[in-house]
Amino acid sequence: MRYDQKKRDAYYGTAAWRRLREAALIRDHYWCARCGRRPADTVHHIVPVTERPDLAMELNNLQSLCRQCHNQLHPEKGCRGQQPGLPEGVRVMVIK
Repeated sequence: MRYDQKKRDAYYGTAAWRRLREAALIRDHYWCARCGRRPADTVHHIVPVTERPDLAMELNNLQSLCRQCHNQLHPEKGCRGQQPGLPEGVRVMVIK
């Protein structure tokens, strides 16, 4: 595991992040701020932490997203879509 991945994992495991994440979901009424069609289950940094670490804990830099919208923004972090040979609706999660 790379150092930056360890650092990222430690950040998302903090109580402060969990409280901020919950605040963003409450603010957005647990609804996707991008598509507005599905419940949100992910909180996304609008300006990536890698670009602006000073905004990592700013509520105004967060938006609640459904999994589908978050995967569209970050295909490397989630499901890449329907895989050939799998039943309809079954998706594969890519883990690096």
